[in-house]
Amino acid sequence: MGDKNKDCLEKSISIVKNDLDQAGLTINEEKSHLNPSKSCAWLGFIISSETFKFFVPEKKISALKKLLSSFILRQRGSAREISRVASTIISMKPAIHWFDIPDFDEALVLFHKRKTNLGSPA
Repeated sequence: MGDKNKDCLEKSISIVKNDLDQAGLTINEEKSHLNPSKSCAWLGFIISSETFKFFVPEKKISALKKLLSSFILRQRGSAREISRVASTIISMKPAIHWFDIPDFDEALVLFHKRKTNLGSPA
């Protein structure tokens, strides 16, 4: 049964490649995944066909942790650095469904005020 499915898959891939070729389109073999898989990377996310969800790759999560750590350790941040943290988090939003702040700008201002207060004497 396994060989039959594999033969059918290879035939289907061949037909699709041939159809695209006849239409004048070229497949980028390096970027294309012609064999079925349960997950794939697309636009910086991992998409699961089992759970029908988007996931943030570990590489992006590690980069955000590093960015936040250096930001917090310095206890100061320029507008550019705050913007970088915010944009990194916002870019992950399609994969983080619980992260739904109606007014992100207001939340960012509150974050900055709180962070500024951390460095001031009590």
